[in-house]
Amino acid sequence: MATKPSTRFSFLWQNKGWKLLALVLGWGVWAFIHDMISHEAKIPVVPIEVSVQQADWAVLDMVPASVTVTFRGPQEAIWDLDRNRIGVDLEIDGPSAQDTTQVALLPQHVRAPRGVRVVAIDPPAVELTLGRIAQTNVPVKATTTGELPPGFEIESMVHRPASVMLYGPEPRIAAVQSVRTVPIDLGGRVRSFERRVPLVLPAEGWGARVEPTEVVVQFTVVERAATREVENVAIRAMLGTALPSLVTISPQRANVFLEGSHEALEAFDASGLVLFVNCDGLSVGAKYQLPVQAVLPSGIRIQRTEPSSVEVILE
Repeated sequence: MATKPSTRFSFLWQNKGWKLLALVLGWGVWAFIHDMISHEAKIPVVPIEVSVQQADWAVLDMVPASVTVTFRGPQEAIWDLDRNRIGVDLEIDGPSAQDTTQVALLPQHVRAPRGVRVVAIDPPAVELTLGRIAQTNVPVKATTTGELPPGFEIESMVHRPASVMLYGPEPRIAAVQSVRTVPIDLGGRVRSFERRVPLVLPAEGWGARVEPTEVVVQFTVVERAATREVENVAIRAMLGTALPSLVTISPQRANVFLEGSHEALEAFDASGLVLFVNCDGLSVGAKYQLPVQAVLPSGIRIQRTEPSSVEVILE
């Protein structure tokens, strides 16, 4: 005999209060969990890196070079997203019938931390233009920042090696004239030095590489000589013991151009500058044309005098 419907489903009406409470609690737990795992974050400018399996091909152009990726996941995982650890990695076999191809971007292409999932990529595809890889030897040029202290200069820069091998798509590397280093700071340098530094690729996104990837740059730092003019300095006669004391010098004064370091010239007291002509061993009554000389402290030298020589007569 069949059970009456009212008897069969009567258990649904038993403990109605507890059942309603369980339903409310279940909905609350679901809402809590949904809220915990449904946070989203959009990360813009996520770079795309492409590797081509065929060894003699590389990416010539890529549009776009970056995308915006939307992630979903627990609040803590979303907060902990590090954009430096996020990227899009594509791997393609090589060129198709045409050198330009369009590749769809899928969630599995995105490199991201665990605990989050990719829900959108904008734009959803990238257009790649491929080119055959060529190689060429290009010179290295050092990039510098900062300035040497006053009075110092770079006398020479030597790169070891002086040139490197550049690999990349034929149309691109043909236009590259040199490869530069990362910036080298010259600030405060007063002595020669050398640095081993990485090289900077001519451009990103088209598969260029260099060998070797680092070079040594040797700088020769020298102190640049400064000059100082001292005007109207008296010229004296340096006499031997057997010579008479009467000496005629014409002209009797000269302008002096000194050369040395900035510090030495600034500290030099020009009032103590002595110019002279050496009269030792000269004959009385004769006329001589003698060079003007000077007594100078260490670190300072005469660049020239005006006049450079004077007429001397001993009587």
